[in-house]
Amino acid sequence: FIARRRGSLLDAREFSIPWDSGIAGYVFMAQKIRNVTDVTKDPYFDSEMDKKSGMNTTSILCVPIVSRSGATIGVVQCINKISHSLIGDSNSSS
Repeated sequence: FIARRRGSLLDAREFSIPWDSGIAGYVFMAQKIRNVTDVTKDPYFDSEMDKKSGMNTTSILCVPIVSRSGATIGVVQCINKISHSLIGDSNSSS
């Protein structure tokens, strides 16, 4: 889902994407963290979600959620950092 503040209100909308699409799909399949400071330079970025949501994504930190048995069950994304990078200062994947 997408959540953002509009004044004192929180606007939240749910979106669903294919499990193999974009940066989230890569992270889901590879089980690797991806920290992208400029999505225009990332080969996995898919702008379709921006078109659907009205967002303008510039940076993404995406982390896989892995069960105890080792299966990927989802991903968590932080989009458009406000200040210093959470993991390093440049595009990276670990």
